[in-house]
Amino acid sequence: MLKQEMGLHNDKSMTKSIEHIYLIHGFSMSDSLYPFRLCKICDYDKSLDKVWHVEYYIWDIDKNAKVRKRVTLNEDTEKARYKRAKQLIAEIDAV
Repeated sequence: MLKQEMGLHNDKSMTKSIEHIYLIHGFSMSDSLYPFRLCKICDYDKSLDKVWHVEYYIWDIDKNAKVRKRVTLNEDTEKARYKRAKQLIAEIDAV
């Protein structure tokens, strides 16, 4: 199943969506207190033999730098992994 069918888009369209949400609520992307990078799914060309993950970057105030975080996706099917990834991305990017 394609990423677009699961509601997962490229980084550019996701950034546009987040910008739209920010504008609706009267904020801009530059209003964030700390720099960050939106989530992306690493699906290794849909290979179920490899462990997929959702990757994102958050600001670590102790290191004074962005730090990569990953959440693994161990579900058995491609559809289940994309479904879980979509849920995780929506939850993490909302913060």
